Amino acid sequence: MSDSGKQYHKECTGLALELVKKRTEPKDITLFGSCFCPYVQRVWAAFEYLQIPYQYYEVDPYKKPKDLLELSPKGLVPALRLDNVRTPKALNESTVILEYINE
Repeated sequence: MSDSGKQYHKECTGLALELVKKRTEPKDITLFGSCFCPYVQRVWAAFEYLQIPYQYYEVDPYKKPKDLLELSPKGLVPALRLDNVRTPKALNESTVILEYINE
């Protein structure tokens, strides 16, 4: 299969970038995501709607950081790191994350 030549945004721009800048302070919850991913956008919108404090960590999908790979060995986003629980844990899959934050 040949490369289609499509280019994806590797980081947020415009209003999304303004929001990301507000979510850089460390919090008990860290959301790892890529701005172009609809599954990340689903979780991101829920966090904002529910006014849940979180830190956003923008991931370049072509250079997956070690922090993400520790949470999601395949490097898939969204991934959530929870530091506010007795034993820190991680969640993957947007539907699982949405179910967790709605509890």
